Amino acid sequence: MSPSRSLALVIPALLMACTEEPGPAPADAAVDSSPVVDAPAFDASVDVVKEPVDAPPPDYLRPPDVARTETDEARAAQRLACTFRTGAWPAETLGREVPVGDQMPIDHIIVVMQENRSFDHYFRGLPAAGQTDVDVAADDWSNPGADGMPVRFRRDTERCVEDVAHGWNPTHRQFNDGRMDGFVLTNNPHGERALTYFDQTDLPFYYSLATTFSIGDRYFSSLLGPTGPNRIYLMAGTSFGLAHNTLVSGDTRNTPVSHLFSRLDDAGITWKDYAGGPRMLGFFSYYGIHRAATREHYGTIDDLHRDLAAGTLPAVTIVEPNYVGDGGERVDEHPPGIPMNGERFVERIVRSLMASPHWARSALFVTYDEHGGFADHVAPPAACEPDELTPRINGMPAPGRFDRLGIRVPFMLVSPYARRHFVSHRTFDHTSLLRFIEARFGLPALTRRDANASIPTDMFDFASPPFMTPPTLPPSGAIEPAVRERCTRMFPSSGAF
Repeated sequence: MSPSRSLALVIPALLMACTEEPGPAPADAAVDSSPVVDAPAFDASVDVVKEPVDAPPPDYLRPPDVARTETDEARAAQRLACTFRTGAWPAETLGREVPVGDQMPIDHIIVVMQENRSFDHYFRGLPAAGQTDVDVAADDWSNPGADGMPVRFRRDTERCVEDVAHGWNPTHRQFNDGRMDGFVLTNNPHGERALTYFDQTDLPFYYSLATTFSIGDRYFSSLLGPTGPNRIYLMAGTSFGLAHNTLVSGDTRNTPVSHLFSRLDDAGITWKDYAGGPRMLGFFSYYGIHRAATREHYGTIDDLHRDLAAGTLPAVTIVEPNYVGDGGERVDEHPPGIPMNGERFVERIVRSLMASPHWARSALFVTYDEHGGFADHVAPPAACEPDELTPRINGMPAPGRFDRLGIRVPFMLVSPYARRHFVSHRTFDHTSLLRFIEARFGLPALTRRDANASIPTDMFDFASPPFMTPPTLPPSGAIEPAVRERCTRMFPSSGAF
């Protein structure tokens, strides 16, 4: 079997491996109970979403002449009310003081999306590290345990733990109508692992990014569910009705579903997906690696570092870690992976960017696809439904709607223009990054969700950039050899979303 064909089989296999987690589901809930397999067992008749084949109109990418008279406070109220529709232009949905297009001195937008960690889980220790303007769980915040007694946050000492429930059904039980009290009970018999956190001594590089540059403490995943749908939201502003991990289309002959990358292609804007293994673009069958037109948009992580050094990075870059590996080595930070491996993976990218000719005109966002089942105390707010599609799992209706954001996750901006030691308290989700790209490069909204998304321009100081000379940052946290050996022994092979 050729390497390309082997890689093409990995994503469907991993999707089958990440099932709905343990815990009693509501009686009317569809449950994703696909078996763990070594090759795709995907029925093209199930969850197939095909794009309309009509070509875009001639003026598809010709923005209207909009007089930007409204303030962003007024526009924010309209966005909150879900006023704007698919196809809305950034100049129509963002206030006059929000920079768009060439008003942003950013030529290169880089998105690094890691796996499965909540904000409190990683950054509950920020106040002790000197960043006090941040919302983290209080010492007395708790979840009930199986015996009804309160379980409170404790500092992680294990480094690698068994995966934590994060599918559509258990995440809704964790949310529990905003009570945020189901994290332990959805992970019994050892649900206490969902209420652990790391501090500055554990993740010194991440904590340095969070206390040096800008972060957001109201950045949420896009839905109360797992990896696949959340990552599709980043790329398309919707999950096309999917509430579990599966391909958007099972027929690789289909034309592409409308998403960011087809828009970038139409607009002639360069982009690339740099990955350490399987690619989330595999969710869209049209962008399978067998297509020559697609391969020119694909690079390895080594290619990323070479392009940064050579000054040949495209306008839009998506960086994906390797989603497979044993518990001692995998770098995506998905349990049971050791977080410090992922921290080191991100550190290398940050240092390559700071040494690159691109540094002066770049913005690097680091975030996580979803919370991974780890607890967070902030209840996600309501969200604009992207389209008319309702949730389904394995082709069957699932409870709920796509009308609420997911659990809060870490969000960091690294750029010479990042505000120093700054915390944004504005509400963002993955479609805020999609909208930021649309705002910078002049693209209309893909769905109602990104049309009504706010963008993180408050995290930038374009007038007086603080970090044209990159700051000095500490190295990532060390991993004791005994810890790595134990994690490899306990979790010899893992690959799940």
